[in-house]
Amino acid sequence: MENDSVENKIVIKREPNIKREYEYEEQTSYRTLISATNGMGLRYKLDEEELKKRQEEEENNEPFYKRARTSEENFQYVEQSRQAHEEKIRKLRLQEASENLVKNEPVEPPDSNDIIFYNNPEYNFFNQRYNTNLPIIQYREEIIQKLNENNVIIIQGNTGCGKTTQVPQYIIDDAAKNSRKCRIIVTQPRRLAAKSISKRVCEERGWPWGSVCGFKVSMENKFTDDTRIFYVTTGYLLEMIVANHAELSNYTHVILDEVHDRDLDTDLIILFLKLLLEKEYKGKVVLMSATLDPTLFVNYFQAVSNNNNVPIVKCEMKLFNVKEWYLDDLEEKLNYETGIKFKYDNPLIFEEQLEIVARLLRYIDEKEVKAMGASGETIAGLASIRGAALIFVPGMDEIFRVKKYLQTSLADNQLVFCELHSEIALEYQMRAFDNTLDYYRKVIISTSIAESSITVPDVKYVIDFCLTKAPFTDPGTNYTSLELIWASQSNLTQRLGRAGRVSQGICYRLIPKRFYEHALLEFPYPAIRRESIEKVILNIKRVCTDKPSKVIGLALTPPELDRIERTVLFLKEAGALSLYKKRKLCPDDGDLTYAGTIMVSLPVDIRLTKLILFGHVFGRLRDAVILAAGLSCKSIFISQPGSQFEFYKGKYFYSSGLMSDFTCILNAYNLWKAHQKYSNMSHRQMEKWCYDNLLDHRNLKELERIKNEIITRLNRHGLKVEDEILDIRNTNFKNSQVMDSQTAIDELYILKFMIAGAFYPNYYKTNINDEKEIVRMLNGKDPKTTVVVSSFQDYAIVYHEKIQEIFKICSPNLVLHYEGLKAFVEFKENYEVVNKIASGVYFALMLNKLEKPVELDRVYSKEYMAIKKDIDYLREYNSRRNGLGLTNRITTSNETITDDLNLLLKNMTEFRIKPVVLTHLNYFWAHVDEDDYIAVLNQIENVLSRSNIMFTKCKKEDLFVGKLVVSFHFTGNGTECGYYRAKITEIKEDRVKIIYVDYGNAEDKDFALIYECPSEISKIPNQAFRCELAHLRVDPFILEDHEKKSKALDE
Repeated sequence: MENDSVENKIVIKREPNIKREYEYEEQTSYRTLISATNGMGLRYKLDEEELKKRQEEEENNEPFYKRARTSEENFQYVEQSRQAHEEKIRKLRLQEASENLVKNEPVEPPDSNDIIFYNNPEYNFFNQRYNTNLPIIQYREEIIQKLNENNVIIIQGNTGCGKTTQVPQYIIDDAAKNSRKCRIIVTQPRRLAAKSISKRVCEERGWPWGSVCGFKVSMENKFTDDTRIFYVTTGYLLEMIVANHAELSNYTHVILDEVHDRDLDTDLIILFLKLLLEKEYKGKVVLMSATLDPTLFVNYFQAVSNNNNVPIVKCEMKLFNVKEWYLDDLEEKLNYETGIKFKYDNPLIFEEQLEIVARLLRYIDEKEVKAMGASGETIAGLASIRGAALIFVPGMDEIFRVKKYLQTSLADNQLVFCELHSEIALEYQMRAFDNTLDYYRKVIISTSIAESSITVPDVKYVIDFCLTKAPFTDPGTNYTSLELIWASQSNLTQRLGRAGRVSQGICYRLIPKRFYEHALLEFPYPAIRRESIEKVILNIKRVCTDKPSKVIGLALTPPELDRIERTVLFLKEAGALSLYKKRKLCPDDGDLTYAGTIMVSLPVDIRLTKLILFGHVFGRLRDAVILAAGLSCKSIFISQPGSQFEFYKGKYFYSSGLMSDFTCILNAYNLWKAHQKYSNMSHRQMEKWCYDNLLDHRNLKELERIKNEIITRLNRHGLKVEDEILDIRNTNFKNSQVMDSQTAIDELYILKFMIAGAFYPNYYKTNINDEKEIVRMLNGKDPKTTVVVSSFQDYAIVYHEKIQEIFKICSPNLVLHYEGLKAFVEFKENYEVVNKIASGVYFALMLNKLEKPVELDRVYSKEYMAIKKDIDYLREYNSRRNGLGLTNRITTSNETITDDLNLLLKNMTEFRIKPVVLTHLNYFWAHVDEDDYIAVLNQIENVLSRSNIMFTKCKKEDLFVGKLVVSFHFTGNGTECGYYRAKITEIKEDRVKIIYVDYGNAEDKDFALIYECPSEISKIPNQAFRCELAHLRVDPFILEDHEKKSKALDE
């Protein structure tokens, strides 16, 4: 065991007879304080003069610990001296930091006569009857007594004991009784909680909402001059302290609720409160939580407590009995040995655990049937009343994994599954609160959202994988991501309480008991040690003039010194801090810049603030604000269980085919805002429209709130945002109409520049693809429009109908090609789109990612059996002719699946072609230069050029994509060239886009020039086909130059 004191490093060696030896080491300029009570590490640098002075003192008074000691008395004396010295140093540093607080002007509260206020009969302060059903009532006198005697107290009580609503009432009633001034501010972790709790308190007391009790949250409040109890969010209180900490003096009591959450805002408020208690704040601080570490908070606030004491009030809430079972118990009861070796650094859900869950649910069924007895109602071994089971998993992927396994293993068990996750639509989550029919069991699969935010009353069984996800910042990149970790013991205690709300319950933990007791942390890892601390340092710079490392070192559990130093360097690189402190170059500190003041004031990440600043520079401020707000709130897109593919397609279309979350958010918000402004929909209609369009109406409202808050705060800094709403309700994102104009394309490039600057230096690059391998795999087909399907048991063509059915959901315009055991799916969405990836390719890849098992049935129709016979004949013919073995490289296609296919098969080994239209540097359209094909082409031309033929104009409502029609074609000088067959590829408002099927060129035509195709030539196959140059790729710069010249010639 090692202990470092301020003066010396003492190495303590324990021996069997409890003797101690103390060894002295030379002191250095850097010291580490290790608190024996809370493990808090504090690093600081001693001044050289102070170091020299202490050395002289040691020479005059030889430290007693230089002499070897063996008695227990001397050991205790050493410990007491060391702790006393550490406490002295901490107090000196606390005093120094509090003296360096920025001086603010006090803000006077509204004038009011407290005596008149307390005697107002409307408020009834003297005849209040409290809710006796709440356990906290038994501790009312103790709370008031300890609060009157101390300036800091701790109240520890389980969820539901009444501390949040009752404690402020006890305080103000006592103040009224003794005619004392009283203004209370109570923090809540969420906006909704602050608003709803303030309303509930007013309803309990019969006060008008916003009179004696109100709320203050960002961009919204409800209070009057009579308000004495303010429920606020932790973020609101932090902003108030940072903006003007003198305003805190207007409140006699600060109550921090749910302090066990240990988020960044809570820890920073606790730090500032300690500094203010040391210097100027004369009020009371109350810390409340269900599962906190009381020793940690007692030791932290002891230095600023008026009695050098922080009392704890423990409220014992009587719950229904909840039994705890561990994996050891389950393996024995279920007679199933898992053999899992759990490791703390390898958090996983094992397949054996899933099997345990399935067996456990069957075991619960058996126990419930036995409990009902002979008189109970049972059907097929199932009880009529089956308690709900709540399964805790760490994330969305695990929700669907567990659900899929149970659906397969317990298909006949009559289970009703409900999923709880912040990304799932509210309508689906609300099913968790519905009552189930007799003989059915409700199985709720949830993330940690069900720990405290959501309470399902009828849960009897909790099944816990003991995992969670928490944000961690990578020290190398300074980026935060969710990581899978083991939940802490306090988190698991919270989950256990979900089963004991209305009846006795059982909690099954799918880990061994020994692993729970010895491996899991007692409390969660604090956010300040695992998340990014950029905002923490910027807030400290606004409040205190001292170095950030000195101030943050006084936090409850300070981060490592190297993390602080790296963050300071990042803030300098981001432009939030200057290189200088008071005109002197300072590597570990710097003055707050103008950009830094904006970054710390906006409720978004530092990088998103940079995006906003770049938006101001490039004239896209409104778009930047929308993106920053959209990336700061929950996803505005709803994911419905079992419809991930539709969810993916919806996001693709909102992104205008650009596969970018930025354009996706921007387009979706603008479309929603346009419908909200111009469609005159009711609230319920708007919610339905959002649901039908895969949008989450609640999260869009939250995005709107954050956006308005950003705009308000930017206005304070002199940055004006023009919030113009365009009517884009008819914009068709699916056809990328928003990207048609050159202006829109330029704006996209500007947006890319903004993103690159905001998120510098974090980019990614794609892998280098082997073009020869791609050509070989796709048989020379375009990889931007084609995917390959392989691993068939027979010729791929005999699965034609099933393949077509599967990929129709990706795009209706597809062509299937076959080569032995492989199928090539080609998506033909737009014949004129060059060098772009077809959306069908993205959707097909997404289908593969979903890993849904697909059963393919062979289709042995006469047509396909004939094709299969032709392929077998050609394989054998080619092998004999070339002297080679049998080969699978015989290709077919469903483009010409009838007569023309058989004709091509007869001439597959070699035939001549005649190019007719060049549409691209890499491909062209051609005719088969054979007598049979020339005769068919002449037949078509003869029919269309007859002098007595009368064409019927097509009606606009009868047109559809893929319809075969007839139209005029004009030469370059405007003279009429003749009638030709064509196929419609796109329908616009006043024109249609067509491609001439016998030649290959495409045009835009007016509706008036589109005619019905004569029936005698409508069945003849297309005479033109597209040819591509195999094993060649056009240089993109040459291609771009060719396109510009072609466009100029067309104009």
